[in-house]
Amino acid sequence: MPDTERAIEVERLYAIAPVGLCYFDTQLRYRYINEWLARLHAISVEEHLGKTFEEVLGDAAPGIAPHIHQVIDTGVPFAA
Repeated sequence: MPDTERAIEVERLYAIAPVGLCYFDTQLRYRYINEWLARLHAISVEEHLGKTFEEVLGDAAPGIAPHIHQVIDTGVPFAA
């Protein structure tokens, strides 16, 4: 499957998934977030994009950010 088709498919899955989904860059800036998760944060999808995890989640971020960095650094999923 060509990259553009894959990107379209991923976007479609994110749009219809009944769970919150997003992805970040290595500095934990939101690059994509689905509507479901944006509603949980009570701000629009557009307001998330380019903001850091800390900017959006405030005081909750320090407890979660290290786990996300671990996944980015190692590629190993986090299991609580």
